Amino acid sequence: MEYFKSRDEWHYDPCNCGQHLHENFEVVYMLSGECKAVVEKLEYNIKKGDFLVVFPFQIHEYIPLCNNSKFLVMSIEIQKLSYWIQPFTITSSNAKIDAGNTSDFLRILVSKLEEYPNMKKNSHSGIATSITQTLLLELLNMIPIEERSTIQSTNHEKILLICRAKYKDSSFNLEMLSQKTGLSIRTISRFFSNDVKVPFSRFISLMRLNHVRDLVEKRNYSITNAALESGFGTIRSFNLVFKKEFGTSPREFFKK
Repeated sequence: MEYFKSRDEWHYDPCNCGQHLHENFEVVYMLSGECKAVVEKLEYNIKKGDFLVVFPFQIHEYIPLCNNSKFLVMSIEIQKLSYWIQPFTITSSNAKIDAGNTSDFLRILVSKLEEYPNMKKNSHSGIATSITQTLLLELLNMIPIEERSTIQSTNHEKILLICRAKYKDSSFNLEMLSQKTGLSIRTISRFFSNDVKVPFSRFISLMRLNHVRDLVEKRNYSITNAALESGFGTIRSFNLVFKKEFGTSPREFFKK
């Protein structure tokens, strides 16, 4: 689980990194100011006290709307919640919870989390993890959730699990995914267009870019080694994809 106190302490600045995705649940709590969140092309204005839940593999970005915008962001691995929910089988069309609808219990949980700003470095990480899981489960109970059919869920889960396992393979493509799932290219393409909201190729590129950031910022990889380790076949292709997504070169981006 990742835990971030505010913009100044994030591993990367979300208002400068463009759209991104990951395989975790993400909970955003607005500490002060206001920001715009874009989740799968839906826009939400988040003000002080509001919550936002981002589901696994959803394209999203955060855009602060004033100088004093501060976020509390909690990222929770799918595996941490496998006892309670099936993340691949659910979707939500409204992930925002207004401050006026939050309970005292939710506010207490957030206040407890603020006591552990460095949870990855101290002995309280287990406590903060448990609090965050409880917080997410409470929020999920407040969000209108639609469960997919069993057959549909199984196919979607199969597609995403294979993408998760193979995206670092530079030869991985739509044809290979079709062979491994037994689904037609048309069915898979329709799933990415209708459910994930981005084409397959961009989805894989975003997963690779997210892994590059993790390797460079958390494990001190060089940019070149991180790109090759993340599934980009050549540095040239990596630079082109990175510039297209973030509007700047990798070297300039990681100087910030």
